[in-house]
Amino acid sequence: MWRVEVGDSVTDRNSVFISSIGYPVKTANESRSCISQMKQQSCFSGATHLMSSFISLDGSNDKDDDGEANGGSRIRGTLRRMKGKGFAVVVARWYGGENLGKIRFQHIENCIRSLMDKIGFKEGMDVSEVQWMKSGSGNQLGASQSTCCQTEVVPEKQSKKRIVEKKREEMAEAATKRMKQAADELIKKKDVVDLLDSE
Repeated sequence: MWRVEVGDSVTDRNSVFISSIGYPVKTANESRSCISQMKQQSCFSGATHLMSSFISLDGSNDKDDDGEANGGSRIRGTLRRMKGKGFAVVVARWYGGENLGKIRFQHIENCIRSLMDKIGFKEGMDVSEVQWMKSGSGNQLGASQSTCCQTEVVPEKQSKKRIVEKKREEMAEAATKRMKQAADELIKKKDVVDLLDSE
């Protein structure tokens, strides 16, 4: 059985990042199964990228960028720097319409570090020392389950689902605004061309 926690979101220029961590994972197969189940969490619905990585207790490790160049590698690198073994991590990104460049890697790492801190993990700590009830809520997954429990980590004021919905609404509004501005610019250019043609 694994403990699964979901972190707080990080937003930059309409891109939203949210991480989830499963632990303890003992083998590569167990890690992949945990990641597969974490990716099905409702809070990740509609994500553009679901990057993942794991370092299991037996030392095996792997990563998946899911279209976000080097995203999975960054997750694995963060786990290695923190000396975290027995953890499977998924970081979701909803693309906000603007390339972020290298800062996206910092957002990925910050999501993971924040969540590791939330569960009580300190650099080099054995996964068995992590206090399962430190953050007060979360999901417990068993290898026989096909999907995650419906219970999710809920911040004090809002559910993760509502936060994601709100971010999507904001992203849609921003996209609509950009499209309207582009259309207005085209109309202005057409008016100028029509004016020049009439002279």
